[in-house]
Amino acid sequence: MKRYVAILLALVVGALGASCNGESSASEADSTTTTSIPEPLPPLPTDINAIPYALGARVGLGNVQLTVHEIIDPYRPASASGSRTIALDVTIRNGAVDVLTLDPSSFRVYVDSGQSVTPTATRGVEPILGVPMASDEEVTGTLVYVLPDADALPVALVFDGQSYGERVLSGLVSLDPDYDPSELGTDS
Repeated sequence: MKRYVAILLALVVGALGASCNGESSASEADSTTTTSIPEPLPPLPTDINAIPYALGARVGLGNVQLTVHEIIDPYRPASASGSRTIALDVTIRNGAVDVLTLDPSSFRVYVDSGQSVTPTATRGVEPILGVPMASDEEVTGTLVYVLPDADALPVALVFDGQSYGERVLSGLVSLDPDYDPSELGTDS
């Protein structure tokens, strides 16, 4: 009996909502479109965290610690060339006993379309990736990214730790606190 009351209540509320809008429920159904969630390219690492880390948090990813201090977006809107460049101020610490060299391809910025980019070399920025880091060494620097198009919204920095062995984990740091990570392909 309760089930029938609930179904009836849902139908009444739906009918009232349609009449308040001045539209019939049939026209609402016709105007409904489905949107597909873009698949991240490349796919996210399999060991990625379901709940993103916050900007400014020191993130322990096994033997690597990562902090994204700030996102710098000097070309919003796009530059005259139509490209858009962002920079991330980061601190990376090697907590391993051995020397660790972090590959730039491990640090991908994903945008709202699902595409991703790796950091580019930029004049005036000290390289912090691709150079050996001693045990317990900490480096701070800026990672610069050229986004795939001028309207791209940077939503996450993904560190892919899978190629560094079992003591290094992958992690996703949110660059846009209003963006739902499930829209990028992670199920939270």
